[in-house]
Amino acid sequence: MNRTLIIFFLISISAISQNNPTDLKEYGFFGKIKKMTTTKFSAMFKDGEWKIDSNQIQSKIIFEFNKVGNIERTVEFTYDENNHITKNVFDFNFKNDRKEHYIKSDSTGILERGKYDWLSPYKYELISVDNNGIKNESYSYLNNDFRDISGGTKRFENDSLTFEFKYVNTLDKNGEILFLNMDYITSGFNDKIAISDKEFDEQNNMTKFSLKSVESNQVYSFNVREIEYYE
Repeated sequence: MNRTLIIFFLISISAISQNNPTDLKEYGFFGKIKKMTTTKFSAMFKDGEWKIDSNQIQSKIIFEFNKVGNIERTVEFTYDENNHITKNVFDFNFKNDRKEHYIKSDSTGILERGKYDWLSPYKYELISVDNNGIKNESYSYLNNDFRDISGGTKRFENDSLTFEFKYVNTLDKNGEILFLNMDYITSGFNDKIAISDKEFDEQNNMTKFSLKSVESNQVYSFNVREIEYYE
């Protein structure tokens, strides 16, 4: 699976305004979240339960929310097979409480810049370009509750399309994702991913869950969340 894309599926409200989109609404979270850390482990199911092994971490993502309900910063740690850690930071800026652009950086400096274009309260586009000139064109559709329901991405290198991806979320009545329908158009690969083995906190946000392919029965990861709320 594409690591960057799945990040945003891992990200589920009581927002300040009920008439404007926020990241909390878009991703289906509840309550006044201040900070969320999601750790993704390689799947280890043994003796009827999931085993958490600190040596089997795939990634760790930290989301920092403002009081309006938007993500101001994301810190992303990825682990390779030798447990070497790569750290990237995404800093977001807003206009009228809507995300407008972001900067991706690491210890060497800025790596990528992205610009959002809100076509309506229910649809936005994102264009990003990295230091190597690789360009991504993405779009997202929101439903009447401003919940993310579908979208896609195209990647261009030297003006040639090298990657195209589309997704559709199947939601329950509370806006929680039941399935992710993923279509990797350039490779012809399709997948349907179920979110299972769920545990929730008192605010009804998921604190543990697994991602499993309905088609192949392969379990991609087991995920653990730590959530801090504003008082």
